[in-house]
Amino acid sequence: MKFYRLALRSLFCIPFFMSTLFLNAQETPHLRIGGYVGVLQQHDLRELDATISFAQTIEAMLKDSEVGADVLISDTFEQARKQFLAGKLDAMFCNTLDLPSIVELINRDAIYTMSRSGEVTLSYVMLTNNMSGRNKSLRQLNNKQLTIGVGPNLAAHILDAEVNASPQKNGNIRFKSVHRVRNSETAIVDLMFGKTDAALVPRIAFELAMDANPQTKRLLHTVFESAPMVPGILVMHKDVQADLLAKMHEKFIHMDTYLPGQKVLSLFHADKMLRISPSMLGGFEKTIASR
Repeated sequence: MKFYRLALRSLFCIPFFMSTLFLNAQETPHLRIGGYVGVLQQHDLRELDATISFAQTIEAMLKDSEVGADVLISDTFEQARKQFLAGKLDAMFCNTLDLPSIVELINRDAIYTMSRSGEVTLSYVMLTNNMSGRNKSLRQLNNKQLTIGVGPNLAAHILDAEVNASPQKNGNIRFKSVHRVRNSETAIVDLMFGKTDAALVPRIAFELAMDANPQTKRLLHTVFESAPMVPGILVMHKDVQADLLAKMHEKFIHMDTYLPGQKVLSLFHADKMLRISPSMLGGFEKTIASR
């Protein structure tokens, strides 16, 4: 677990935070922002890149006033969840699969995500190496090695959805081993050099690899592409004060108009932050509505 405490100074356009709970009017505002490695990997961020970016961006955006901030990047969602449930985080960056276990504590009118060219969803691809001449289908990958460039919970969800979509075609797939790497670039490189039989990565990572090396498209085969889904979301704790929530909403939705915000969006391969409704979260809006 990585913990960074920053003595910072401004409330200007912060990407992933909300004001601390139960502040006394005379006290210096203190911001507590949480996230975890797996959800950052969905955007093809290396752990170190993400941590440094969070810290540097908050510092840049808070430089004009006295504000304290804590940035907590956990190794797992469960670690971040415990912090959120204990009231030690004011905001958390997570994914839609995480919502059922924290939905009781989120502000349902303050859910944000990032978009790219107007799109708020991402898809994920299962890739194999064309040079082997094998492993063209999911069934053929039974008892093979899989490398994942996404969080394990998300990977399991994607694989289950694909198998269940066509059980007769795909059969009962079991991988000999599942190796998690810290970023999708590593997963793709390992696949190209024959260190693994298949790789599951965000499509955006595959597109970036093809842009960097046009031979990638010829060398790799797409076994399947998942249905689009909203990837990382920023949720606010329900006890965050209303006036600060409104103020931060304006900062979030306009972060593409300020240089520090633009830098963060670029890191996540996005160009804007949007507030979204639960209805945009696939089947998870039913979970939110029922609580």
